[in-house]
Amino acid sequence: MLSALKRDLKKLIAELRFMQFFDELAGKVLSADSKVYDQMIALRAQYRDLKSNEIEMTSSEEGRRLHLAELSRGALELVSLIGPADLGNTLKSRVAEFRAIPSYHALGVNRDVQAEKFELDDILSEGSGQKVFFYHLQGDTRQEMENFVKRLGLELGGPKLKASSLEVEGKGRVRFMVDCKPDPRGNKRLFKILLIKSLMEKFISPINNQSGLEQKTLLDLLPSPKLSPLTKDDAVFITVRIDHHNWNKLVVPEVLHDLHETFCKADLPEDAPSFYFFFGMEYPREKPTIKKEVSAAISNSKFGEALEELMPVSHDHVANWFTHHEVMLPPQTTADAFAPTIFPDGNTMDMIDVVAKLQQLIDQYNEGISLATKH
Repeated sequence: MLSALKRDLKKLIAELRFMQFFDELAGKVLSADSKVYDQMIALRAQYRDLKSNEIEMTSSEEGRRLHLAELSRGALELVSLIGPADLGNTLKSRVAEFRAIPSYHALGVNRDVQAEKFELDDILSEGSGQKVFFYHLQGDTRQEMENFVKRLGLELGGPKLKASSLEVEGKGRVRFMVDCKPDPRGNKRLFKILLIKSLMEKFISPINNQSGLEQKTLLDLLPSPKLSPLTKDDAVFITVRIDHHNWNKLVVPEVLHDLHETFCKADLPEDAPSFYFFFGMEYPREKPTIKKEVSAAISNSKFGEALEELMPVSHDHVANWFTHHEVMLPPQTTADAFAPTIFPDGNTMDMIDVVAKLQQLIDQYNEGISLATKH
């Protein structure tokens, strides 16, 4: 917020609007007790001398330019010296109360049905001793599957992605997240070996000897320096994403089932973290046949929970997000009225576009830019 204030002051200097610059400093920005205020008074006196000379026509044009350049340098140096302690009471209070919104809050749009299903499972599994969980995901390539899993991890055991929760502390639960996009093969056994190799290399150094990979399990990951500090209260999120280029309805479902029955079927010690596997299938929306095959494979799967397909986002979903981030709304503007103004092209938007736009608006809010004039 202070950086935005300084930016506005520098703009006044660049536009040579020194009278307004000094009025802002004296009347709104600075405390009369600050040292910067005293320096401002001295600099303002120089400005008044310059204006007096202009009126009396005692200064040449060259001399005027030199004085303006000197005044600008002094004003910029003055702005650089302003700190929170130099501010007047009103601004000082606003700066102290200001809470920046993390950019990852943009991931909290829509997906409530899937997120609530995951949250319910987490609650119901408490005390059960279950350590490994499996979920199936599907959606077109523009629906930000990886970021959805990141959202689940951020919210697990912590506050929801809402502005009202910025001061709420989570349970201190560590979430270690891994995104794996393997290069499948038509040969099922080869695919499984390469998939295990890809997974393990996310936790340990590159694997050169692949001969024993089929016998590896989750237990072999626990000594990893990335996992050894984790406790039984922590969680590891592993997303395995397969796109339409590598989808094979005769190979992929069977290999994932085999991975579940072998690599993931390990008796983890009580102090091990929980593992959450997300098997995600992504496809372009213009490939309805692949979407149909993926849906059928998930429906027929003998393991894991199927979360609803990740769909595009509506204006209502965006408006609902703003009801939880009302501090970002322009004055006298409702969430329902604001959402269509930032997404004017159609009633539904792909999540990839929504996340990018909301992160831009969050950055602007954190910098103090008025959303009423810039979005």
